[in-house]
Amino acid sequence: MPKFSVIIPVVALNEYVDESVSALQSNTFPDWELLIITNNKEFNKWNDPRIKLLDSGRVGPGEKRDMAAQVAIGEILAFLDDDAYPDNLWLENASLAFSEGVQAIGGPSLTPPSNSFWQKVSGSMYEKKLLGGDPIRYSRIKKAIDVDDWPSVNLFVKRDIFIKVGGFDCKFWPGEDTFLCLKLKELNIKIKYSPDVFVWHHRRPNLFSHLKQLSNYGLHRGYFARHYPATSFRLKYFLPSFLLLAVSVLIFSLILNLAQLNIFLSVLLLTYFLSILSALISMFNKYKILHLSTLFFYTISSHLLYGFHFMRGFLKFSPLQSKLRAE
Repeated sequence: MPKFSVIIPVVALNEYVDESVSALQSNTFPDWELLIITNNKEFNKWNDPRIKLLDSGRVGPGEKRDMAAQVAIGEILAFLDDDAYPDNLWLENASLAFSEGVQAIGGPSLTPPSNSFWQKVSGSMYEKKLLGGDPIRYSRIKKAIDVDDWPSVNLFVKRDIFIKVGGFDCKFWPGEDTFLCLKLKELNIKIKYSPDVFVWHHRRPNLFSHLKQLSNYGLHRGYFARHYPATSFRLKYFLPSFLLLAVSVLIFSLILNLAQLNIFLSVLLLTYFLSILSALISMFNKYKILHLSTLFFYTISSHLLYGFHFMRGFLKFSPLQSKLRAE
């Protein structure tokens, strides 16, 4: 059986980290260590020799993970975000997957049942392609597939492979995981999607924080689409920008009274709205009408804002400076 080094980067210890530690200690797989990397030195309150605290100063999550990987003793690195906690079979199922000869694993991150109404609305947007993009990242879909880009909220990489590609080695946040996956792709190392290796990931608590998160995603994805196109120059990432462009042109077209263009754009946008509604209708068996009505507003505003920031990132010529959390 392999030994896992679980790595959690965080600004400071918090209740989410407590939850993650408790869930990891409940895992059925025994052979693991946990490395928690905080900005400043903190007291280790857990009476568990497997849990170690490191301090890094105010640096990004990628840099924190690289630091932890250098001192990790496990042959497999398991990356986990501070606001996520693992299923109790997380490491056991990962061990089974690695026994099949894979070198990297990506598992889904599910919305916890305990999350609030607003958090569940935020999480449900990612469950459909038409709403949020990649359902396999947020749902347990029984598919045996390889992926080339996976978020570090639930990502496993063999330590020797991680060291070989140079780790994250970047200041991006978010986007540090895409940068790592690009380097894995360059070495033809595939990431196996494993639906049974899942974690619970807390969603954003309100619309403002939800949109702020998506704005950061859009900005970095747009920058990557231009400067690191191998896994980011894809139609699905450009679609929200096309939507924003269509809405903007329609407004000017109405002002200038361009009848034919008005009709074309109106039909285009009506098709978009009907597609969103069809996706929401398909979710009636899972969510109530209030949830779906709120989700409709979340989706439209998310697409428009993501599209705006994606184009900001795509048109940016100077290096992108990621903004770290202050606390």
